[in-house]
Amino acid sequence: MKRTVLLIMFFINVSMGSAQEWYTSFDVAKRLAIVQDKMLFALWEGSFDQPIHMFVTIDEKKVLIDLSKNTSLDPLIWDYFIPVRIPESEYSSFMKDAKGRGVRYIDKLNDDSIKIMDVNGNILNTHDSFAEVPNLYGFIN
Repeated sequence: MKRTVLLIMFFINVSMGSAQEWYTSFDVAKRLAIVQDKMLFALWEGSFDQPIHMFVTIDEKKVLIDLSKNTSLDPLIWDYFIPVRIPESEYSSFMKDAKGRGVRYIDKLNDDSIKIMDVNGNILNTHDSFAEVPNLYGFIN
């Protein structure tokens, strides 16, 4: 019970605090990911205009959080990833690099879901469905 109360207080406290901004330059985010040995947590810039749902497991219960409105998960995301909002203007460059990678890869690139990428810009979570709500701890593991 104490753990649950502490976690709730943590999320409330973090959401009221100032969160660090997401990167908007994919190249800068890639360089930082190399230096910090992290993956990229990427979304298209326009994705933030709609809800971005993600599950977090707290005391064996799944809690649904909207990343577009709630910044409580930002510190956790920053601990494990380099978050980047990919500008829509870079879409053609990504599509050019995606040629020959298969339908699943292109579908994942086209949708507004979260993309976990390596430092070379390769999407690693292509098996995830757009309709499926991702679990943050699944990405971290």
